[in-house]
Order: sequence, then C-alpha cells, then structure tokens
Amino acid sequence: MTYREARMQAAKQLAAAGVENEAAESWFLMEAVCGISRSFYLLHEQEAMDPVQEQVYFALTRQRCGRMPLQYLTGEQEFMGLPFCVNEHVLIPRQDTEVLVEEAIRVIQKEMPEAAVLDLCTGSGCIGISIQSFCSNTQVTAADISEDALKVAQKNAKENQVPEEVVKDRFDRLLAQVQEIARERSSRFEGTIQEVLVESVNDQDASLVTGRMGNNLLVHFPGDASMIGTFKQIHLDVCKGFYYMGTPAE
Repeated sequence: MTYREARMQAAKQLAAAGVENEAAESWFLMEAVCGISRSFYLLHEQEAMDPVQEQVYFALTRQRCGRMPLQYLTGEQEFMGLPFCVNEHVLIPRQDTEVLVEEAIRVIQKEMPEAAVLDLCTGSGCIGISIQSFCSNTQVTAADISEDALKVAQKNAKENQVPEEVVKDRFDRLLAQVQEIARERSSRFEGTIQEVLVESVNDQDASLVTGRMGNNLLVHFPGDASMIGTFKQIHLDVCKGFYYMGTPAE
C-alpha cells in the first residue's frame, strides 16, 4: 500500500467513526508513525509504505476511531510554541491555558523578573517550563504528587533546555493537602442538580459527554454529540475529586 492509499483509507475510517478533520488527523498520525515531512510525503506519496509502519499506522487509526485523544497517540502537543511530550499520565495542554501563561509571563517580565514561581500539580510541566523558558531570571519549581507525571515533566524540561532541577517532588505533603482541600470543596455539590454546558463527547467513553459547570468543574454523563453547545440540567451523582459523574435530570 502506498503512503497516499494508506492515508486515504485512514481518513475514511476516521470519518466513518465521526472524527472531525479526518484529513488533517490522518496526516498527523502518519507524520508521527513515519517521521516524515509534508514535502517528503508529496514527493513520495505513490511509493510503498513500510509494512511495519503501515501496521502501526492503522493500529493508531483504530484507537483514534475509538476516541483516544490524538495527542496521546502522537505523544506530543505544542504549547506556547514549545514541544511537550504527553501521555495518559498527564492532561493534554489546552490552548486557553496559554492565555494564562502569557499573562503570567507579562506580569513577571514587567514587575518581578526574579520572582520565585511554584507550579503545583504540574502534569506535563507546560506551565512552569514555559514560564522558565520565557523568563530566564525567574526561579521556577514544578511539582506533582504523581511520579509518572514527574517523569513526563522532567523529559519535557530536558527537551526544552530547561534545567531539570526545575522539576521536583519535595512538595508531596503540600500537594496532598491542596488536593484534599479541592476534593472537599468540590464534593459539596454531590447530590444536587446543576446547569452544565456540554463541551464534547467524552474521549474515553463515546457513550458519555463532558460538560462544565459555571465554577469550571467537569461533569461526565450519558449523552451524544447532538448535545454539544447546549445547557443541560444534570444531577451530580458522585464526586470523583476533580470531576463529577452525573445523569440528566430533564
């Protein structure tokens, strides 16, 4: 099978599964698997694809059809113009978080260039590493209670030429306290009915949709793509710490 044939077939599979932007996503998966550029693809699209790469490519395509996030399949997400490794142990850096980081960088550079910054629950390290990259005189410490997340953050620090000592785990006790406080505060809504804005089909379970309450807490509940962009009255059944599982109250 040629590169072009493989990509066209993958795009058809993605479209049939309801994945949007199937042409772009079929390319991103091919780029990740084969390590090729767009110019290489255009020059060699009629050439045979390596059989092993072809198997991996369609395996990832099937996973994407099953709603596995694209970034977890490619293993990378750009944030603030910097490359970040991501996997199932960290959240995928969001575009709207860049607004927060841009404002933090603006304030630090203008008002406190030698500030000490603590990035709690750092995950991939995208916030702390970005601040350190753009504010070289700032002392950033990124911490997380998860050892798996710290490994990802340490890899990203090295990849972005930020001192690896920026990522530390010495704040375990403080992190545990912060997370416990967050759980206590969020659990007070358990058993209530709240208005939720539906944002997307759940990445892990296509029978669920994911929405957000006015206080920014996430809620997962049964639904489908037709609900996206609408407000629903949801009974919050169980608090899972930083999100709720619910059922429609309507």
